[in-house]
Amino acid sequence: MKMSLEKDVKIRATVRNILLSFMDAGVFLFEYGDKGGFYRKPIADYRKWREDDANTFSQNLYYLKKKKLIRSFIKNKKEFLELTSLGKEKINDCLLKEPLGRAEENWDGKWRIVIFDIPEKKKIKREMIREWLKRIGATELQRSVYVYPFDFKKKLDVKVNKLMVEDGVKYIICEIIQGEEKLIDHFYKTEVLTEEDLKTYKN
Repeated sequence: MKMSLEKDVKIRATVRNILLSFMDAGVFLFEYGDKGGFYRKPIADYRKWREDDANTFSQNLYYLKKKKLIRSFIKNKKEFLELTSLGKEKINDCLLKEPLGRAEENWDGKWRIVIFDIPEKKKIKREMIREWLKRIGATELQRSVYVYPFDFKKKLDVKVNKLMVEDGVKYIICEIIQGEEKLIDHFYKTEVLTEEDLKTYKN
């Protein structure tokens, strides 16, 4: 979801929202590096917040600069804001905490499965993966096996890279799971799947 600041202000100028305004939510910073000014925005892009949410925007901009999450600079007589390396890390942390949503407009009828086999000496990291998968909305198929209807490999890659457990985590896509009707019912009740998705599944 691209955050547009030209619409009527419905999104408040919170610290989190200012950070996320540097990117399309759902695109992870670790993929891109610093090429193309991806982490840079002209202050003019924040016209609506500066006009309609001025106090909150100013206070939180000051906070972000003080915490060294962003910096400001002048180029060609225009003021820009830019994420620092700390700011990029903070955005990734924010995104990792968000529940999974719909990665595609329509469900393709396939399941995304995560299997992890992390040794006992790394059991703390193993439990961190388990709790994270539960928190973001994946459901347990059996011990150390979790499933979700939509793609979330990018988000998973960020998490396992941060924990350095890449060798112990596998991501699988499959079309059929025995007893999947219970999974469909679960994800329908939690509003991940829609009536339209169920029609696709039945066909």
